[in-house]
Amino acid sequence: MGLTFCGIVVDQLPNFDGTKEADPNKLKTKFLKRKLDSLSPNKLSISFKNNCTIILLDMIFYKNISEEKELTDLEKDLNSLFPHSRILIMVINDTADFTGFSLIEDGKKVRTKAVVKGERFLDYGEIFSKEIELYGEYMKSLRSNTSVYEHLENLYSQYNESEKKKAYLMTRDNKYNRLKLENNFNYTNGSLDQFLIEQEFQKILKCDFFDLEQYDFIEFERKKLNFKKDSLYEFLVLTNDNL
Repeated sequence: MGLTFCGIVVDQLPNFDGTKEADPNKLKTKFLKRKLDSLSPNKLSISFKNNCTIILLDMIFYKNISEEKELTDLEKDLNSLFPHSRILIMVINDTADFTGFSLIEDGKKVRTKAVVKGERFLDYGEIFSKEIELYGEYMKSLRSNTSVYEHLENLYSQYNESEKKKAYLMTRDNKYNRLKLENNFNYTNGSLDQFLIEQEFQKILKCDFFDLEQYDFIEFERKKLNFKKDSLYEFLVLTNDNL
C-alpha cells in the first residue's frame, strides 16, 4: 500500500495579534484531542510542534493550488494568519498516482507543481532546489555533445528561459527512459516532486511524515472547507486553547 498524505505545514505558529475577531459560531465547532489514524484524515486535524503548524485534511489542496501568480483563497488565508512565513501545501497519493505542492514564502508563490499519472497538471514558477541541481548536471553533460545541444537549443528557442529549463528536465527523463536507466528524480512521474515535498517538510518540521502519528492533534467535525467564505482562524484558536 502506497503513501497517502495531504495537508499544510508552516514554519511558525499562527499570529493571534487581536486584530482579527473570531466568529463565535465557528468557535462552537465540535472537536476532540486525539492521535492521527491517517496522514490524509477525512476531518480537519491541526497540531503545533517545534514552533510550527501542521494542518491535515484530505483534499484540502483541491481547487486551492493553481498556476496563477496570485495566491488562491486558501493561500491568502494562510498568508494572513502566518505573515512572513514559509508555507507548504502538499499532497502525495500513490494510489491515485497524484503528487503536488505549492510553496509560499513571505507571501509570494515560489513554486507550484502537480503531476497526475505521469502528466504535468500544474507547473508554476522557476525551478528550485533539486531541480536546479539536476538541470545543471544534465546541461553540463549535454554541452559535451555539440550537435545534440545545438539541435535542442534550436528546438526550444521559442520558450522563455523558465520553460526551456523545464523542457530540458523532461528531455533528461526521455534520455533515462530510452537508455532504461534508473531515474529517482523524474520530472513528470512524481518522484522528483515527492523528493522536494519531503525535503521542504523536513526543513520546516525537522521530522519525517510518519513522526506525526506520535503527536496529539485537535480533530474537528469539518470534512470540507470553502475558502471563499471559510478561514482556518477559528480552528487555530481552538487548537491553541485545547491542545
